[in-house]
Amino acid sequence: MVSLLPDPLGKRRVYLDTETCGFWKGSSGICEVAASVWYKGSEESSFSSLANPGAGYLQSDRFSKAHAVHSIPGSAILESPPAEDVAASLLAFIKNNAEGASLHSFNVQFDSRHLAARPWCVPLWWWAGGERCVMRLAMKAMKLGPTSEPETYSN
Repeated sequence: MVSLLPDPLGKRRVYLDTETCGFWKGSSGICEVAASVWYKGSEESSFSSLANPGAGYLQSDRFSKAHAVHSIPGSAILESPPAEDVAASLLAFIKNNAEGASLHSFNVQFDSRHLAARPWCVPLWWWAGGERCVMRLAMKAMKLGPTSEPETYSN
């Protein structure tokens, strides 16, 4: 992975990604989360886990649509640690490996919305300032216009 963001101050970055059981906050429990800490162009540490947001999230038509994107089997989600435990582990990982780092994700609008909800409670102010959306930076790098959208991106 090559960092798309200039880092003149040598500040650590945390790149986050989520997979959900749907596409709407409040009805789309996070079923997978990953974080990667980068510093001066190298990955220092990473975290990844499936999470079980509860069986109710897997019973809807929304899950089948989300499954078409991420292909995580419902059985693997149900066998995963509870989302509350994974959320605590994620926040501990960030605190222990990258406290004060800037947060970035592929789709900040989607990920920040889901990670702000319980049980994740990632503070919205962690996302503040600068360009944090890797998807938008990639679109700029590929010279897609500001009104252009990639052919597929649902996460």
